[in-house]
Amino acid sequence: MKEMSAALESADDTVREAWEHVRIGPEKWQCSPWGDQSGGFWVVAEMAGEVVWYNDIEDGFNTSPFITRGIIGEYRCNQTEFEQLLNTLPEALAAEGFAAQDAAPAVPVEFAGPGHVARRQTTYWELQADAGSLVRVHFTHKRETRFTSANYGGVDLADEHPVLGGYRQQWASVFVTDAKRCAAGLSTELAARVDQATDGWRTAQEYMALGGKGVLRDGYGLLMRAPEPIALIAADVLRAFGAVPSVVLDHVPRASGRESERAWALLSGRDFVIAEAFRFVRLK
Repeated sequence: MKEMSAALESADDTVREAWEHVRIGPEKWQCSPWGDQSGGFWVVAEMAGEVVWYNDIEDGFNTSPFITRGIIGEYRCNQTEFEQLLNTLPEALAAEGFAAQDAAPAVPVEFAGPGHVARRQTTYWELQADAGSLVRVHFTHKRETRFTSANYGGVDLADEHPVLGGYRQQWASVFVTDAKRCAAGLSTELAARVDQATDGWRTAQEYMALGGKGVLRDGYGLLMRAPEPIALIAADVLRAFGAVPSVVLDHVPRASGRESERAWALLSGRDFVIAEAFRFVRLK
């Protein structure tokens, strides 16, 4: 399955190795009466008296006990993605918890200068300084990444930065009416104002992608979801161009609903990793 291949490609080496020890087939096993029509469900792994199988009725992976090979012992209807299932393996849980053990992480001084990202895994990056040092940066509960270039001019770890605005601030939805009469150039002005407010780390388009399609063309609807300061900028621009905006605060500070104060950003050039905790381990 493409989903499995993609998840394994981005998983840590230790997680891939653990999966290799438990995976099988895939093989079709019976689970009556739900799987009778299709000849059963695809089982992809066996571990500790359980099988991992794909429920094509619910479009998700499940674990169920079994006694007899070829028969799934209990029907389950979770809609778990394969990447989520991999993250429940002991090796994945151990990797997630490692970074959180360091209460006061600090970037080694030699990584303030140029270097490159030598390796990227689900829970760590390896950074190679041009001066010769090599460090592995572990992170816990990764929230977001941007990677466009392996090379960087320097590395920093920040708990206050424009890229973290969405994790520190209340989010809001921006609705608009009468947008059809907006003068030409609204999108360009909005893009420029958001770029200025975030020092180029965020774009208006990424927030508009969380709204509806064709709102400016249709003239009304949910234009964007964004941190409140960005939403207020959008409202100012819309008013200046003749539309009628409405800003509605969300109930949670971030789209994911996670605790906002626990986000840090590892900055590598214009790329970043946002996670709850980081830990630096020198390899060379």
